[in-house]
Amino acid sequence: MVHKALLTCLSVFIILSCGDDHIRTYTLPKQVQSQPEMDLPTNVEPANLQLSWTKPDGWQPSEGSSMRLASFDFPNKGDTGDISLIQLGGDGGGIAANINRWRTQLGLQPVIASLIENEISRIQGKLGEYIFTHIRNEESGQAFLCAIIPSGKVTFFVKMSSNTETAAAGEVDFKSFCSSLHFK
Repeated sequence: MVHKALLTCLSVFIILSCGDDHIRTYTLPKQVQSQPEMDLPTNVEPANLQLSWTKPDGWQPSEGSSMRLASFDFPNKGDTGDISLIQLGGDGGGIAANINRWRTQLGLQPVIASLIENEISRIQGKLGEYIFTHIRNEESGQAFLCAIIPSGKVTFFVKMSSNTETAAAGEVDFKSFCSSLHFK
């Protein structure tokens, strides 16, 4: 009997709840970034060509993830730098977002775009101008060498992850590799 009364009350509630459905829509303004985004160089990517590069002598090809176009190891005094080359569509999130993501990976605080501009170099390579930065966490002893290389509708990212000593030792070869990227 109690179940029948409960079922009846529930049925009445459901029926009464199915009255006029009013769908409300709201329009919210697009959130504006709190800091201006830095401009990537505008390099042109030739259609249907394959990416090529010159590997530094001390680098050894290594296994990487399926996301990597290439992976290398850079052995240096008991440490090994892990170098990755990936490709993302568009600007890949932009300069400030990527540099702050890398800083966070090293346990550093994000910084505003104007401070990032002071810590990057713009280097001319075979694909055109690209962004280079060397990010260090002196407390942990870890470092990244990073390059953001725009090319038409894609952006190439090259990153070496290592200790600070290996990153410093590999910087010249890293820049040489990034500058050598080209289409054939």
